[in-house]
Amino acid sequence: MYLCTMRYIELSEDAQKELEGIYRSHSKSYVRQRAQCLLLSNHGYSVPMLADIFTTRTHTVREWFNRWEERGASGLEILPGRGLKPAIKVENPELISSIREEVSVDPRNLSNVVEKLNARWGLHISVRQLQTFLKKKLNYSWRRFRKCIKKCQDPHMYEYLVSQLCTYMALEERGNLDMLYGDESGFSLDPCIPYGWQPP
Repeated sequence: MYLCTMRYIELSEDAQKELEGIYRSHSKSYVRQRAQCLLLSNHGYSVPMLADIFTTRTHTVREWFNRWEERGASGLEILPGRGLKPAIKVENPELISSIREEVSVDPRNLSNVVEKLNARWGLHISVRQLQTFLKKKLNYSWRRFRKCIKKCQDPHMYEYLVSQLCTYMALEERGNLDMLYGDESGFSLDPCIPYGWQPP
């Protein structure tokens, strides 16, 4: 039971239609919720009753009322700049470049990367914060490394060896020689399957 007299919102016909439109069609659920709260207050629901309905504090409900009276429908939106500030700012291109460079040097151990970044830039970031930044802002992912020596090849030497191989294969077809193929292999009781943070 709510015995104390409380504050109410009185809406004009136009304001009520505006809030009903927001409640029905706004893309953000919290804005729809606040619009509904104002509409219920207009129908006689007290602040404690509204706080129970929307599982929030009476102070929060009064704050919604204040923002509606001060700024209208725009007051139902969350103001920019609220919440925890990002530990790493994407607006700093030098910092982003440094992060990419350090991760490329040691992609398997972000603890070392965090230590270097904190020392160089005066940051206070954790490994978890760096992981989140890499995934959400730089589209990095933790995956297996694919070893490829193609970029290390000498294209002229490669073409020469391919032509030589074709010559030997032609001789083998004519029966002038027998070709044997060999490859190197190795065994390990502790195989290494390297994973690390890599760009897209």
